[in-house]
Amino acid sequence: MDNSAIIIGVMLRHLTDRGGITVYTRNLLNSILRLDKKNKYIFFLPSDNHLGKFPATPNVTEIAVKCNSNPFAKLLWDQWTIPRLAGKHRVDVLFNPKLSVPLSAKCKTVFTMHGLEQFAEGNLFKFFDHLYSLFAMKRYCRKADAILCMTNAGKQDFIRYLNPDPGKIHVIPESYNEQCRVITDRQSLEAVRTKYRLPDSFILFVGGITPLKNIHTLVRAFHVLRNKDYPVKLVLAGFRRWKDRNEVADIERLGIRDDVIEPGFIDNADLPAVYNLADCFVLPSFYEGFGIPILEAQACGCPVIISDSGPMKEVSGGAALTFDPSNAEQLAAKISELHSDSSLRKRITGLGLDNVRKYSWEKTAKETIQVFENLAGIHNQPE
Repeated sequence: MDNSAIIIGVMLRHLTDRGGITVYTRNLLNSILRLDKKNKYIFFLPSDNHLGKFPATPNVTEIAVKCNSNPFAKLLWDQWTIPRLAGKHRVDVLFNPKLSVPLSAKCKTVFTMHGLEQFAEGNLFKFFDHLYSLFAMKRYCRKADAILCMTNAGKQDFIRYLNPDPGKIHVIPESYNEQCRVITDRQSLEAVRTKYRLPDSFILFVGGITPLKNIHTLVRAFHVLRNKDYPVKLVLAGFRRWKDRNEVADIERLGIRDDVIEPGFIDNADLPAVYNLADCFVLPSFYEGFGIPILEAQACGCPVIISDSGPMKEVSGGAALTFDPSNAEQLAAKISELHSDSSLRKRITGLGLDNVRKYSWEKTAKETIQVFENLAGIHNQPE
């Protein structure tokens, strides 16, 4: 190994999870491995089933250490098992892409703060999860040598809620599914429409169904439109998470079940076509640490509507209509405006296509590698 090379350990207990953090982790690491042939990486995996999931390169070692799904086992894996393995393998920098660091680690530590949802909207989360965040996050911030944050707005929220040392915070935006693009092949689009039984015209949501995503406001806005004979359906594409029933209860109560399609989790390979088929994409969340689907929709030429809270406006680059997340009538008006004003739709779409050019996983990977090397005292650019 090069004398200037370092050993970077990566904690990957969360690889079985669905959601944006896992998308971030896989895309970031795949890009890092394409770029960085100098430094050595040790991937700490939660089971043998995850071996071989990343590209086989000479500078990567995979170590599987079984971790059960109960909270105590996860805590033990993070705080006891991994720091000892890091010491054994002489890790220089230990990186956790998901929200924590081992408090007893002897090496430099880095974690990614994906968002401050637990603090900005703590009442929307499970009690235990919220309590854990309140108790643990300040300790992780004190311990970590560097913290990666997705947006400048998120950094300000981070400082507001947790008051970490600002010098530790590095704003490195994530990116999006680079398969997302404008698709002109009608045959492939119609094949995806048929596969998921999508209607001819629809409003699209993509994500986990939770109180944080504010689906009930989107459903109520859609009901307003249906009462005005708006000729469109609503597609909720995602997977159910905590308190999901409360979020979709209005579908039955308002009598719009026949107009709401729930195709479930959509394969990444099919997602670009779904965005291309949609009339518009709506992300009504009370808070998003980043909001990858904003960029995915923009890259596919799908006009975007987002709530005006949190870092989402920064991510959208101003190429989205915004609304008050508590105001269903306002959201309905924004959807109607996009539908009826072709010049507005064209402008928002064009601005969105321009915005996504600022983002790439390669850029995210380069800046992340630089943080690792700087922590270890290596200041040259990654190869």
